[in-house]
Order: sequence, then C-alpha cells, then structure tokens
Amino acid sequence: AKDGPSLNECLHQGPVLTEPLLAVLLRFRIYPYAFIADIEKAYLQISLYEPHRDYVRFLWFSDINDLNSSNISEKQLQSYRLCRVLFGVTSSSYLLSATLIEHLEQFMKIDEPFVNKLLSSLHVDDLTSGSVTKSEAIEFYEKCKKRSRQGNFNLRKFISNCDTLNEHFNSLNKNNEQTNVKVLGITWDNNIDKFYFNLQIILKDIFSVKETIISKRDLLKFIASLYDPLGLLNPFTVKLKILFQNVCKKKLKWEDLLNGELLKEWLLIRKDLETVNEVVFDRCYRNLDIEMKPVSVELQGFADASICAYGCVIYIRYVYPNGFYHVSLVTAKSRVAPIQSMTVPRLELKAAVLLSNFIEVVYKHLIVNMNISKIICWSDSTIVLAWIRNTNKKLEAFVQRRINIIRDNKVINEWHHIDSVQNPADILSRGALLSVVRSCELWRFGPILLHSDLPRPSEDDLTCFVGEGLLNIGEFNTLSETKTESSINLDKILNINKFSCHPRLIRITAFVLRFISNIKRRKKKEDLSLNNYVTKKEVKLTEENGLLVFKTFSN
Repeated sequence: AKDGPSLNECLHQGPVLTEPLLAVLLRFRIYPYAFIADIEKAYLQISLYEPHRDYVRFLWFSDINDLNSSNISEKQLQSYRLCRVLFGVTSSSYLLSATLIEHLEQFMKIDEPFVNKLLSSLHVDDLTSGSVTKSEAIEFYEKCKKRSRQGNFNLRKFISNCDTLNEHFNSLNKNNEQTNVKVLGITWDNNIDKFYFNLQIILKDIFSVKETIISKRDLLKFIASLYDPLGLLNPFTVKLKILFQNVCKKKLKWEDLLNGELLKEWLLIRKDLETVNEVVFDRCYRNLDIEMKPVSVELQGFADASICAYGCVIYIRYVYPNGFYHVSLVTAKSRVAPIQSMTVPRLELKAAVLLSNFIEVVYKHLIVNMNISKIICWSDSTIVLAWIRNTNKKLEAFVQRRINIIRDNKVINEWHHIDSVQNPADILSRGALLSVVRSCELWRFGPILLHSDLPRPSEDDLTCFVGEGLLNIGEFNTLSETKTESSINLDKILNINKFSCHPRLIRITAFVLRFISNIKRRKKKEDLSLNNYVTKKEVKLTEENGLLVFKTFSN
C-alpha cells in the first residue's frame, strides 16, 4: 500500500555483530606489513530462507529489448523475487556477520589464533589486517582465502604496503597495482604507507571558487563531509564545530548567510584550507627503521578543556632497550562545551572522564593483538587531580559521580600533572587551523617528556596511582544525592518516639529523603522519583545512612 510500512520498518535489525570500525582501524596500524582485501559480492553468497523470499518481490520488465522512454509505459511487467540477501535491508548486516562467524567458528578447535585474528580484522565484507613479517602475512592471507573459499566466499583485491606481497598475490589474483586506496573510508597511500587527508577536494565539491559567503546549512554540510574516524584532524574539526555553535547562538535560520565576526572566522578557515594541499599521518605506530623489539609499550592519554570545548588525545609509546623512545598519535575525541555556561574546572573534569572512558575502549581494542604494559593519563588541571586524590572530603554530586567513574576504571595505572604548554590536548580544546595541525609537532608526536625517561613524581606532586591500589576504591567516600540528604537532622522532621514499628519508620524516613531529593532534582531540571512505593534501593540507603535514627529508636 502507498501509505503502508516499508520492508525495513517490518524487519528486526538483529544484534550488532560487526566489529567496530574504530577497533579495526586501530589494529590495522599495529603491523609493519599491512594489507587489505574484500569479499566478492558477499551478500549475494548467502541464500534466503525460501518462505521469506516472497517478502522481497519486485516488478521488472519481462522483455528489456528495445526498451526506451517512448514505450516504457507499454512494456509488460513481471513479478520476480530475490533468492539472496539483499544489500540495503536493515537485517542484511547481521545476516552476513552471523554467517561469517558461524562458518569460521568451525575452525576454532584446529586454529583458534587464526580465527580470532580474522574475525577481529573483518568489518562487514572488508578485511583490514597485517603481520609482523612477510612470511606471516603470506601464510595468513593464503589461509584466509582457503577458509573463506570453503564457505563460497572469495577474497579478492589484495593490496599491501609491501611490493613483495603485492607481486605475490597480484600475480595469483591478476590484479593491477594500485595506490591511494580507501581503507574503511580513509585514503591510504600504500607506496609510502601513510594516511592522508585532502580537504580541498571537499571544499571544491561543496562551494564554488568565487563563493565566499555561505549559509548555516552550507557550513553544516561541510562539517558533515569531513571523515576522520580516528580523530587525527580533531583540532581542526573542533574549530569548525565551535564556529557552528556560535552560528546557532545567533539563532540564524538554515538559509541565513554568515555575517560579521562569524563570516570573518569562516573566511580565515577557508583561506587556510586553500593553502594546505593535504595532511599526512604515518599508518604504522612503530618506527620501521628500528629493528629491535620494544621492551614495553604504553598508552599515554592527555585531557584538557577550555570555555569552548574539551577533549582528549591518546599516544602510543614504544620503549626500546637502548634508551630510545618512539611516540605516535593514536586517536583523539572531543566535545563542544555546553551552551549553558559551565566553570572551567567542571569542563576539565568532563575532559578527564572522556579520557578515562575512551582510553579504556582503545586499550580493549589494541590488547587483542599487542601487549600494553602501562596506561598513564595526564591533565593540566590541579583541581581535577586533587579531586581524584581525595579520599576523605565529600564532594558535590556533579563532581563525585564523575570522579567515581574515573576511579572505577581499572586499566589506568597513574594520573599525572602536566603543564598546559606541553599538553597536546590544549590544542584540541581550543581548536586550530588545518595548517597548524599539519605542522604542529606537539600534536603529531606528543610532548617532549614522552621521548625520554619519565620524571619520577615527588611527594608534593599531584600524581595519583589509581590502578596500583594506593587509593582503595572500596574505602572511597561515595556521595550520592540520597546520602547527602541523609546527613540532615531527622529529629527536626520526624518524631521518632511516635513510631512503634521499625519497618514503618524506615519507609517514612525513605519517603522524607526522597521528597528532599526531588526538590533538589526539580531545581536541576532532572527527572523526579514519583513511585507510590519505596524501592529496595531507597530502603537500603536509608538503613545505611540512618544509624543515628536507629540508635535513638532502640534507646
């Protein structure tokens, strides 16, 4: 029916089994020898359950000979139905991933490391992987082709950064040598083994050469066209997002043109873009000129905030036995500051929480294929570090909740203080032109202190050894909103002597504490608790925090 639901609206999407894009890209940068390939017509290799084929019927011409615009309305139509999984259907991604997993898991008992590596390197139908040596790469890819072929999946279009591998597999697959290929959307020059971004192409596609004044819609279109899943250009992205937020503050409509200071800022950005041909980043984390194996590998994360934005950036640090260190930019993430004003210490805290969560995600993605010995986080905010160190003083709810998140992170070993001048996240939080991102060594390679022995913290330093247990989370004073209210003198609200039943006293006390909590929540415009009954959580908190009440009642 014309007004009826579409096929996708009637289908269940299924659970997400596809390996995250970020995870595959992060692992792709581990290996000295990298290669990509894809499964030929992956969806069409999966047969649809026969009773379900009636749901994917379509009309087509019974005879397409001599078909043209003049006789198209006269041609006879015929009903067909698809027998294979259709690309574009909401459940197709699940069906493909589930089929590949089911097929590969049958080899788990005989070759578990291979199956795990292959599954962690597949994103939909794209294989993005690598190896430490050429022989390992040849063995792994040949095994991939063999195992895939047993399920009627054909791996093709092999491309590597190694000429030897390209010659070996391209002679078998009869493919021509390629360069400047796409790796999950990122341009990769496999000849020089680097990622590169050319924003001039996007600029020319969206705007004409003479077009200088743009609308709010055009600005958003340009920002949405930037594809940077690793966040390597994040300082530039932040600058654009700050500009767009300022446009929104002016309450311009979608077709309204930028003017005044907003237009000056855009023209500055555009002029800078026209002078930058491309921005290049190393694909591999390691320095391939160093043949020695590293003694240890560390993740170093930095957080910072300004009144405009906050964010974090993560580096990987290789420590070699000869006292040499190599540092590479891994990824970054940022957020524009809320329109409603917020103090800088609170924004710094939000940046620390963002770093804490993000570095844990990065660690879990990388630990699959490499050993990481230590994770260290840095902040230039002494207030935030003092909050993390605090074990006695109760903090306000906004701060306490976020400090609890940071302290609950088990993978981070230490939090250190760093000067703002050396903090690479400072560039991210303020935004930067693309020319600055291209040439800034602090952003690309991290602070100088990472390229030498890390200084040992003094007793007066604000270093926090969270992961080593010096600050026991179990002994930490957690301050929830309900616990704050429990410190109120209940004798002035409830006459305990009028209660003869202990459970009734607990329930009434819980209702009183909830009432106080709802008053504070309403001021903060948060959701209110409006149940007609007392929850188990409220009873438990009342019992834990009402010791004075219980003693008085027992007396």
